[in-house]
Amino acid sequence: QDNREEAFQKLAVEAKTTSQLDEDDFFLDLFKLNVYVEKYNFQNGVYLIANNNSNTVRQLAKSYLQQLYHFDFPIKHVESTTNG
Repeated sequence: QDNREEAFQKLAVEAKTTSQLDEDDFFLDLFKLNVYVEKYNFQNGVYLIANNNSNTVRQLAKSYLQQLYHFDFPIKHVESTTNG
């Protein structure tokens, strides 16, 4: 692809289905999504995580933000669709 205008960059997605989400992988994946949004003008970055407890994911996200690995990429809270 040779056109990086925002109008042509709709969605960057990272998906994980492993039941034991590793902190290093989580941090790297969020950082990559941040790069897609900030550098390559993607309008949306979505991190889809399945087979994990929502509290674990929240803790990983909180830790990521505290480490300051991100730019000004807003991480929006989305409720889990499971009971976990």
